[in-house]
Amino acid sequence: MLTTARVAAMLKSLEGQGMITRTPDPSDSRQVIVCLTEKGISLVEERRTGMIHAVAKMLEALGEEDAKAYVRIQARLIELGDIWR
Repeated sequence: MLTTARVAAMLKSLEGQGMITRTPDPSDSRQVIVCLTEKGISLVEERRTGMIHAVAKMLEALGEEDAKAYVRIQARLIELGDIWR
């Protein structure tokens, strides 16, 4: 649900930060292949680890019953994901 101009701007920014590389698709010159660099992979792993830690702390703070309810509701929202589009 983003414009192509917005996606291009985000990719340009990520490339400038050294997070991705963009190369033309050899089989289709209209396409671009986007790959994470080592720096990009490291950032994704760092953020993922941080999020997992934060969610674990939140679930622990909720207690078992509320944590189960939260997980159940999140799963239901994922099932309903198409209604947000």
